Parts: sequence; structure tokens; C-alpha cells
Amino acid sequence: YDTPIPLKYDIKDTLGDGCAYGSNSFSNNITSIGSEKNWNNHFLNIVTETDFNTDSSFITEKTLKPIIGRRPFVVLGDAKTYSILDKWGIDTFDDLFGRELRNAKKLDYKVKAITDIIENLSKENSLDKLLLSLKPRLEENVKALGEAIIENSYKIDNLLRVNKLI
Repeated sequence: YDTPIPLKYDIKDTLGDGCAYGSNSFSNNITSIGSEKNWNNHFLNIVTETDFNTDSSFITEKTLKPIIGRRPFVVLGDAKTYSILDKWGIDTFDDLFGRELRNAKKLDYKVKAITDIIENLSKENSLDKLLLSLKPRLEENVKALGEAIIENSYKIDNLLRVNKLI
């Protein structure tokens, strides 16, 4: 598909490199990483997933964007978020950010873990060099995500066929 995928009531957002806007005027950018200038001007992507207070297993485009955009990331998500990413072969940079966030069960502990990560990164003298050193790992994440997408699409097709929905 061409991206971004236009929705019925979208209007072109030149500031966001084609972000879609719905009728409520809130950005509805689900098909791009947003403004290229903004994207290339940061090191860490902090993802706030849709659901983070349960033991569900729900990952949205918000977690996929930093992988596709080749940036280190942390996720404020549900208890299974990191285990799903592990299963998909996605590097979650535990060596850089620790395991506190992945192991935290309560929201306030998760937020504290993210705050600590930001504070530690703020002491880093050369985030540009660190990002460059991570390039091979970031590229591997894109490859692993592509493989996970293919695997999951087979599972979805099979589920639809078994249930005679296609």
C-alpha cells in the first residue's frame, strides 16, 4: 500500500509530512513516523501503548514506529509487551536501559524506570555516536519485525480460514 493511507476525512498536514487528521482535528498518524525533521532530531522514542495496566498482549503501531524508524525505544505497555517483542526477535536494548521497566508491574514503577532512563541518557556526552554504534542492531530489528509480520499474517490467514471467514 502507498503510505500514508488516506482516510475518508483526512486533510494533508504538511508540518507532519503527510500526517492524517480526522474530523476531530487530532492527529491520526498511524501510517508514517511523522515529521522527518523531528524524527531525525532525537535519540530515544518513548512509547505509551494503548493499554498498560493489564496482562493482555496488545501491541499497536506506536511500538512498531521506532522499530521501523530505526530508533532505540522503551515501552510503557502491558505486562506482556516485552515478552512479545522478545519472541519476535526485537532487541529492546536492555544492556543500555536495564530491565527495570520490563520487570515493573505497577504504573508508577514503570514511569520511574522511564524517568531513570532519561536521566541516565541526559548524562551521555555523545548520543549521536551511540546511535551510530546501534545501527546494526536497529537494522536487525527492522528485519526481525518484517519476519514477525509475515509469521503473524500467516497465523491470521489460518485463523480466518479455520473459522470460514475467508
